[in-house]
Amino acid sequence: MVRLTVPAITPIVVSLVLGAATVFGFAPFGFSALPVLTLSGLFALWRRAASPRAAAWLGFAFGLGLFGTGVSWLYIALAMFGGMAGLLAALATALFCAYLALFPAFAGWATARLAGIDAPERLAATVALWTLT
Repeated sequence: MVRLTVPAITPIVVSLVLGAATVFGFAPFGFSALPVLTLSGLFALWRRAASPRAAAWLGFAFGLGLFGTGVSWLYIALAMFGGMAGLLAALATALFCAYLALFPAFAGWATARLAGIDAPERLAATVALWTLT
């Protein structure tokens, strides 16, 4: 008998989905508790990251999900109202999202570098790093 297995969802995919879900916490959707939950999930992923580099990639994926869904209107503004070619508008929007995703990536990298401190201080530092970046 052949046994089919479903591959485990990787933390990168979970981080990307958490970032995309965060958008629903803001207007016009207004599920105001959702960003607290999604950021808690991201912070938990950072805590389990194997290295600062892995935490940075998790932060980058979260940022791509968040900004990719949050600034999708920018493509419409560039292509329809700005007269930019569709492919160029898509490229500009993707590069803008990737640039913005560097900020959560840096926060994840810096948080993972704090692995040696106690949990309450690490949580406070994680929140502070998120706020500062």
